Amino acid sequence: MVGVRASRILRLAVGLLLVALVLILPLGTAQAQDYSFTVDRMHVQVYIQEDSSVHIVYDITYTNDLGAHVIDIADVGLPNDYYDLSSATATINGQPVSGIYESEWLDTGVEVHLGANQIMPGETGTLHLEISNPHMVYQDTEDENYASVRFYPHYYEGTGHGTTDLQLSIYFPPGVQPDETRYHDQEFTQAYIDGDRPVMIWAVPNARADQQYQFGVSFPQQYVREVYADPGVDVVGAVIGLIGALFGTLMPFTICGGIALWIILGVVIGSKRRRSRLMDYMPPLVSVEGLGIKRGLTAVEAAILLEAPLNKVLTMILFGLLKKGAVRVVSDEPLRLEKADPLPEGLHPYENDFVGAIKKKGDLRQKDLTKAIADLVKETNQKMKGFHAKDTIAYYKDIVARAWKQVESADTPEIVDENLEWMMMDEDFEQKMPETFGSRPVPMPAWWWLYAGSRRPATSGPSVGKAAPSTGAPRTVPGAMVAHTVVSRVEGLSNRIVTNVSDFTARVTRTTHPVPVSTSSSRGLSGGGGCACACACAGCACACAGGGR
Repeated sequence: MVGVRASRILRLAVGLLLVALVLILPLGTAQAQDYSFTVDRMHVQVYIQEDSSVHIVYDITYTNDLGAHVIDIADVGLPNDYYDLSSATATINGQPVSGIYESEWLDTGVEVHLGANQIMPGETGTLHLEISNPHMVYQDTEDENYASVRFYPHYYEGTGHGTTDLQLSIYFPPGVQPDETRYHDQEFTQAYIDGDRPVMIWAVPNARADQQYQFGVSFPQQYVREVYADPGVDVVGAVIGLIGALFGTLMPFTICGGIALWIILGVVIGSKRRRSRLMDYMPPLVSVEGLGIKRGLTAVEAAILLEAPLNKVLTMILFGLLKKGAVRVVSDEPLRLEKADPLPEGLHPYENDFVGAIKKKGDLRQKDLTKAIADLVKETNQKMKGFHAKDTIAYYKDIVARAWKQVESADTPEIVDENLEWMMMDEDFEQKMPETFGSRPVPMPAWWWLYAGSRRPATSGPSVGKAAPSTGAPRTVPGAMVAHTVVSRVEGLSNRIVTNVSDFTARVTRTTHPVPVSTSSSRGLSGGGGCACACACAGCACACAGGGR
């Protein structure tokens, strides 16, 4: 009898424990078990504002599964608790929605009540949500002069499934220059200029609906009013607090979950810092390791591959044309060029395009230069298809390094002639010239004296403005004079060919990274829950989970 009573008492205790577990678990868990849907499309726009907030725009298309719970409330996670609920607006299938509240399901986010436009099983609906989220610009941990924003789009853990056409567009603050922008680990897919805002776009056409994706950008701090400290400590505190709450409530049943959370905490603390990179005009390269290095690029094409400043690339093209006798410089200030008639044969397409940009008065048509460089970028990118990008870039960097070594002991003008263009693409060109040439005499190639702005030594070379003969003794010049003359001439021509490098690069970038085709007519709906998270420093991480309705 004692054994029977003990058995009954044990069964009763187990039953009471199960009832207790049901009571302490959130009621939404049971209610959300039958939410099930696919997220066909999620396009997110994040506008970084001067007041250090972001304006977030979600367009998400969602299809409810047959036999699933009707989608009556859409939960959308937001970056942090500073979000401004009063700024939120939404439409469902184009119809305004007034029921937007703090989410009862997500720790940080809103819930949108769909009302009469709820999504029935088997149907597709769309939600457009806009909301402002302050306190979003943080100190970049890689550069003390830079600010940083990171954003993790909403995702659907447990209720969403299948693949999603995911696209995130981040708009930099007004006034940021294209060459000042940086992205974090994940390289952008496209970039362009929208008015006075650079824009980076990340497209993941086959993203998983239940997976978190992370993106980030950095820019100079001067473009925003305030930059906040690294929120990483607050994140760690939040995770520790969550662990404590879980253990305090469900200690007997959360040992495994607690261990998992401690592992996650270790990953958060030990995650390496995100590296940043300048946004340039060269489209992302598709690298194929099997075909190896792409050899045979000209110095100008290699400069494009190495993403040298475009004004320097144009100067290299001009020097190449001077060498071939295709043009001469008749005036330095203002810059005036003169075409050869007829033009020599064998010019590269980009050289012909440069010559075509010379107007009758000898100045350069900027529109034609923009098209010439954009075509050169596209052609170089085309030549790189199928080759290993990283190894090819290293190969041409090595050519640049070897060019400096060869001219250190140059005793003929041909050595300088062959290497000068390669040396010019070195980012430390101005500093290395005096170190390399020193005080020794240096033989300069004949074409160097091909225009009126050249002030050659009176004891050597032809008259100013006339081509030097291709034969005879080398025209030697003291090394210090060579360094000063070459550097000043390169800088001068670079500044005169293109007066505003940032604007010119932006125009090229708009062509090489075209504006994506608008698909605003198919706005999306967030039928599920999930969480969006944004820490805004280059090295921080967010404690954020998916889920919801």
